[in-house]
Amino acid sequence: MRKEQEEAFWQTIRAFKDIGYVYDEVDGISRFYKEDLLELEFLTRVLGSGTEGRMKIKPLGITSEGLRVINIFSNFVREVIVTGTDGESYAITIPEPAVYVIQKILTNPVREPPEKKAKDIEAVKELLYHIEKSAEHKTRLNEVYKTLSAKQIKTLNQVCKENNIILPL
Repeated sequence: MRKEQEEAFWQTIRAFKDIGYVYDEVDGISRFYKEDLLELEFLTRVLGSGTEGRMKIKPLGITSEGLRVINIFSNFVREVIVTGTDGESYAITIPEPAVYVIQKILTNPVREPPEKKAKDIEAVKELLYHIEKSAEHKTRLNEVYKTLSAKQIKTLNQVCKENNIILPL
C-alpha cells in the first residue's frame, strides 16, 4: 500500500472508531461493525466490461466489493440525514426496500458463502411482509420490477419459486 493510501486507510479507521465502529476485513473486503447492531460494507457498481471483485477506494484507503447486480440501486435510493452521537449530521444513502429485496433475490444463486443464501431469503421474506402493508413500497416494487431485463426476471422467478416467495406485484 502506498504511503498516501495507508494514511487514508488509518484516517478512515480512526474516524469510524471514534463513533463506535470496529474495523474488520472479510475476504479482503473492508467492513465496519457496531456491536451486534449494524454492519457497514462498501459496495461499488461495476459498469461496462469491468469485472466484479474487490475494488480499492483510494481516497478512503479501503477495499469495496464490486458487484454488477447492484446497478439497480442507483435508480432507487433514499438519502437519510442522521445525527450522530457527536452531534454532527451525516447523509447516508440507502437503497429503497423494494430494490433491496430484488437485489437480494437476484444475487441469491451466486451468493457466497452458500450458508448466507438462506439468511438472505429470510431477510427478503421479512421485508416483503412490511412491503405488502405499504402502498408506496408495493408501487416501488412494481417500478423496480419493470426495469429488469428478461434474464433478471427469469432469475427472480426461479429463486422465488425455489423459496416459496410471492412478490406483491
